[in-house]
Amino acid sequence: MKKKVLVIGAGIAGISAALELAKCDFYVYLLEKNASIGGWVSSFTCKAHDKCTKCSVCVAKRKIREVLVHPDISILTNSTLKQCHGEIGHFDVEIEQNPMHTDQELQEQKLAVHAIIPAIGFELFDVKQYGRLGYGRYRGVLTGFDLEKTMLENGNLHFPVNNTHAPSIAFIQCAGSRNDNNNYCSRVCCKYAMRFALLIKHLNPAVSVTIFFIDIQNAGKGFAPVYEECVGSIQFIRGIPVEVIENPGKRLEVRYENIAQGNVKRDVFDFIILSAGIVPRPGTWDLARKLGINLDEYGFFGTTGTFNSNDTNVKGIFTAGSCQGPKDIPDTIAHGIAAAERIVEVFAK
Repeated sequence: MKKKVLVIGAGIAGISAALELAKCDFYVYLLEKNASIGGWVSSFTCKAHDKCTKCSVCVAKRKIREVLVHPDISILTNSTLKQCHGEIGHFDVEIEQNPMHTDQELQEQKLAVHAIIPAIGFELFDVKQYGRLGYGRYRGVLTGFDLEKTMLENGNLHFPVNNTHAPSIAFIQCAGSRNDNNNYCSRVCCKYAMRFALLIKHLNPAVSVTIFFIDIQNAGKGFAPVYEECVGSIQFIRGIPVEVIENPGKRLEVRYENIAQGNVKRDVFDFIILSAGIVPRPGTWDLARKLGINLDEYGFFGTTGTFNSNDTNVKGIFTAGSCQGPKDIPDTIAHGIAAAERIVEVFAK
């Protein structure tokens, strides 16, 4: 009889873990609180211009299609974990499934599983908390996720051309990361800002693009060429914007500390893109309580060691994806697969 695993969260980490487990002859219950699967990546767009920039959105969406038809993966949408008891090899879990229609009742079911993978993903930092940067006040101040939605829905990023000057766009990095409350790097922001910068230049060659940064995080397989391509066409300013205001001409004035020059400067742009950081999802603490697993100092799921990023303090529960800490799509896929491999390894013994 196949061993059974509950995967909580049907984003790309949970999907990758489920597919790997099913490949290794496990049966998987894939739990998702929303009505559809895919998580954040289902709202992301390909960022290729005249060539692929290795964003891996296409890889992730291919996995979504694959998991939908796999015979050894049961997908439970509109569902959450109510209770969990037991130990490795025998966890008894109770699932609540919300009705698809208002005239239906809440359904509950009990499952017995051998192991559990929490893979509930992340949340974007609410950049409205940085009122000084103008999000929600000025139409020209957007987030990187706003660009994702616009590109996905329209297939283009249209920046109106002004009769007096070519449009100018600035990305502001670390909006919600590397601060007193979230003193860590979100690891994805520099990558998607640079990919979007190249895409914007490809679609709108007249547009000038500037990236304000603290430190450029260009690590990761295949990303160095993307950075090198940006250096020739994108302006990088190592500086910390402290305020965005709209001037009388309806353009956006950025006041920032230029670290290289050691002074405070002002530049004017037509659009500002805030690279919102990654934070733990609401409900992370509650799920940790139900599972009995620890959180780390930032509120992500904790793991048992520096070189072991899947094992939690509860044997038989292995975390996957950005609920353990910020990750880009390739690392999220790899982390989901690694969680599945840990289960295969444990039960092989």
